Amino acid sequence: MSTIWCIKALNGCPIAVSASCNGQLQVWDVEKGYCLRVLQGHEASVHALDVVRNVAVSGSYDYTVQQVQEC
Repeated sequence: MSTIWCIKALNGCPIAVSASCNGQLQVWDVEKGYCLRVLQGHEASVHALDVVRNVAVSGSYDYTVQQVQEC
């Protein structure tokens, strides 16, 4: 478990993506309340997140931006 810094709900479906201080993004089923997927790639805390259709874009204190398709 880690502190969540930001969260983005997807339009039209019960899915949300969260970003946390452990450098991970998590894809959630908000109706059932469980994590569907853990997305890794950052080496530091993630403080910026956006999701457009099925693409998540995140920014981190590790000075990188990551893009993940099919969240």
